[in-house]
Amino acid sequence: MQTLYTLASLEHDAEQNKKAAARILNDKLEHVLDIFTVSVLYSIRIAQYAETDASKRLSKYLQSNEDKNVDTRIAENSFVKKMTSNASFTEKIKKDKLDRFVDEEWVKKIFLNLVKTEEYARYIEEKAPTPVQEKEIDRKSTV
Repeated sequence: MQTLYTLASLEHDAEQNKKAAARILNDKLEHVLDIFTVSVLYSIRIAQYAETDASKRLSKYLQSNEDKNVDTRIAENSFVKKMTSNASFTEKIKKDKLDRFVDEEWVKKIFLNLVKTEEYARYIEEKAPTPVQEKEIDRKSTV
């Protein structure tokens, strides 16, 4: 809105204002799309971190029972599979180099906090989580 107001207040050629407005709005929309894509990418990386965490726990010299029985189902839920196999999503990440905005330390912290929640415990207890439950746990990972 601020962009539109600024452009409307300029006293230039109307055609030039339209072109400038279109360019600025497209840039801003592209930026919003990048932010959305990074947030989805965070959800995916947090889910995938379950496998990283499991392999770290299994490589311990002294493993607890909990370390031996880590559930990595979240890394293979339908949302993660759909997004990682979506060509336009992966192309957007590669083209705009959006991986650089994902901080692996934050991914780890968020995953470890997610594992402590009641929602995650209920998700893991389910033998075959529904797509709705999978969406909810993915949504919970980014909140």
